[in-house]
Amino acid sequence: MEPTIREIKVLLNSMEEKLPKLHYNDRRVEGGRIKLIKMYNENVLLNLENKLKVLFPKLEIKVYNWDSSPNKYARFGGVYTCVSWKRV
Repeated sequence: MEPTIREIKVLLNSMEEKLPKLHYNDRRVEGGRIKLIKMYNENVLLNLENKLKVLFPKLEIKVYNWDSSPNKYARFGGVYTCVSWKRV
């Protein structure tokens, strides 16, 4: 089983944070990645990562902020929070 936007939404709500309206699954990576079009502070990132690791113990999960410069995929660039995973 892998994380979905539903689990992330429930966990963010439990931390009194909102899920951004824009989010998507990025299937271009090994394992998987969900991008949230919002930047969260370090405490939220760490808390979310720890809770996801409890829910999905067989996955190596990382939660991090990522700032992209404009390119052919993102015309204006952007700031994302990424939740990525790989099978252990």
